[in-house]
Formats: sequence, structure tokens, C-alpha cells
Amino acid sequence: MSGLGTLEVDSGELYNADSILSSEAESRYSPSLHSYNYENGRRYHTYRDGSYMIPNDEREQERLDLAHHIMKMLLRGRLHRAVFPQPPRQVLDCGTGTGSWAIDFADVNPESLVVGIDLSPIQPSNIPPNCRFFVDDVESPWTFDSKFDFVHGRAMGGSIKDWDTLLQQAFENMNEGGVIELQEFEAFYKSDDGTLERTTAIPIWTRHLNRATEMIGQPMNCAETMKERLESRGFVDVRDDLYKAFEALEAFTLAPFTRVLGWSKEEMRELMERVKAELSSARNHLYVLIHFTHGRKPASKP
Repeated sequence: MSGLGTLEVDSGELYNADSILSSEAESRYSPSLHSYNYENGRRYHTYRDGSYMIPNDEREQERLDLAHHIMKMLLRGRLHRAVFPQPPRQVLDCGTGTGSWAIDFADVNPESLVVGIDLSPIQPSNIPPNCRFFVDDVESPWTFDSKFDFVHGRAMGGSIKDWDTLLQQAFENMNEGGVIELQEFEAFYKSDDGTLERTTAIPIWTRHLNRATEMIGQPMNCAETMKERLESRGFVDVRDDLYKAFEALEAFTLAPFTRVLGWSKEEMRELMERVKAELSSARNHLYVLIHFTHGRKPASKP
């Protein structure tokens, strides 16, 4: 990428940021990246319009930053479940969002060069010297000039049409011994004491949400498939670690319900209010499962 030059990081070594992305990747960028669509009172990206049905406005950015904080709390301050024998040199954060994970990883690992890509240019400009952000579609052909030691992705369910091709690209663009970790939540609420059975709006909401994302070929409920998908692409030592947490409501509801299912705004808002009431009730002890699925690219056979 032109204009990035050489990065000097805390370890004292030099990284050439130009070598991360090829000129072919640069050609996909457009001056219109800062134009937006507005729908149901929320703002959406226009780059690859429709491929990601969640807003990118300030409310959504606040939700993403809060979700990042919750994930760190779940992991007791850590950013990942995968274990590295030594800090990874080249790191890719797919669907980086506000860039919180990439920035934190770059701060903690000054010897790593962290690249975050996303459809929306909503990342801050004040970032560590060993962190860079680019607007790109992770499902486009990967044109990186360097291979990665760590590929990270979080909450991409509902936005990916072809997981197997995506993970194959990740495999091919990783160094031997490189690690991948996908952090995905299940798109269904659960309870351990039967209180979910007392709710009525929540099952309706999750059923229609999953139906909408399946209709467009981008299923949201894919977390349970990640272990098998990684193994089928050739990753080894794959683990699937589970944590209980809560998730968002409105951001996931608006576009799928109106664009795909054809609900009116009034119908959608009425259901969301009922769901919020059930979620906030102290009588209902509900959660979603988050899967931290990670594996390693093996060394090639001699």
C-alpha cells in the first residue's frame, strides 16, 4: 500500500507496511468509502452494499467496544484463548470493526505487526505504530504479500457466505505453525433452569432472525460448525472453548427483519420491546454460548 512506508516498533526492528498488501488489494479501495446508507434511523456502509446487515453508526461502534470489553472480561483480560510459543510476527484481524481488538493486541505485543480489515472505515486514527487498518472484504481473494502467524476473527456470523473458502484462504495465507482463532456466539438463547420456556417473544425473535440470515445465504448460527470446518481445511490441534454471555438485540434485528422478511417497522419494534422485557426480567436466567475455536497450521511433511 502506498504512503505507509516503514514502521518502527518498540522492539527496535523495522517492518515494511508496504509489503503487507499488494497493489491489487489497493485497487479495491474507493473514494466513496465514507458514503453511507440510512435505514430505520440507522447508518450502514455502502462498500459491498448489503453484504453486512449490521449498522456502522456511533451506536453500533459503542456496542462493539462494549462487546470487546465483555469478551476481555470473559477471558480475564486476555485477548484470545490460543497459546503461542512466541509472539506472532504478522497478525490479521478479520472484520476488525472499531479495531479495539487489533489495537489492544498491538499494544500488548509491540513486536507484532497487526493488520485489521473491515468493510467500514470506523477505526480511530490514533493507533499504535505497529497497527494498520484497511477497508476490504475478507471474502474477496486474499492478495497479501506476507503470510500470517495469527489470524483472528470475531462475530462474523451472519456476514459470511462461504466459510469453507474463507478458511481455506486463511490456511493458505498462514505460515506453518500459525494459529487461527474464531470467536463466534450461538444465535439462540439458552437457560439451565428452564426459564427460557417461560418466554414467548425470544423464541420468535431468534427463529425469524436465523431464518432471515439463512435466506440470504449468510447464516448467523454457525458457531457450532467452526471446529469441524477448521479441521476439514487442514488445521490441527483444534479446540472449541465455550463461555456464557449476553448479546445485542437491535443491531441484529433491523436489516434482516425489514430487508429480508419484509416486516414493518412497527411490527419489528413491538417484537423487540417484548424481547427486551423478557431479557431484562430477573425471573429469566438466559445466556448465549460463545465459541472460542482455535487451531494450528501444521508443518508440511518432508
